[in-house]
Amino acid sequence: MKNCNNCGSMVTVRFAQVFGTNGDIVYACPNCAPYEQLTSGAAGRQPA
Repeated sequence: MKNCNNCGSMVTVRFAQVFGTNGDIVYACPNCAPYEQLTSGAAGRQPA
């Protein structure tokens, strides 16, 4: 399991592979971002 770097919630390794960065780092997850943001790449971008 991995953790969201924004809220600290646990996410699956598969979620990190699909939505996170190339290094499987997650900056947003379903607990802290709407689905629309996740599908547009929010999980793989560092917050400003």
